[in-house]
Amino acid sequence: MTWNLLYDEYKRSLALAAEPRALPLFPLLPDGYEIALGEQSFAVMAIQYMLGEIRLQYDNIEAVAQTGIYNEETDTAIREFQTRNLLPATGTVNKTTWDLLVGAYELIYKDNKQ
Repeated sequence: MTWNLLYDEYKRSLALAAEPRALPLFPLLPDGYEIALGEQSFAVMAIQYMLGEIRLQYDNIEAVAQTGIYNEETDTAIREFQTRNLLPATGTVNKTTWDLLVGAYELIYKDNKQ
């Protein structure tokens, strides 16, 4: 009985110390999907949130309101992000732009966590 209690406590401590589970938000279908001007979705809100967090590392990116609507303000910030990362400044978020945006956010998240 004591062993089971110790083991349960050990599993609980591992779960508490683990990173939160990742939630993939970028749409996988259809192939070649891009998030663009006018779209309204939770993924757009995530983009706006990440832009707000990374703007301190990217001095030319302005904060954008988290509306969930891919508006001109979001488009401009994404174009600047794409330019700074040597991507074509299309203003649309494809998988490549999404991955770089998430990577930039993760760097800031990890830096702030330490």
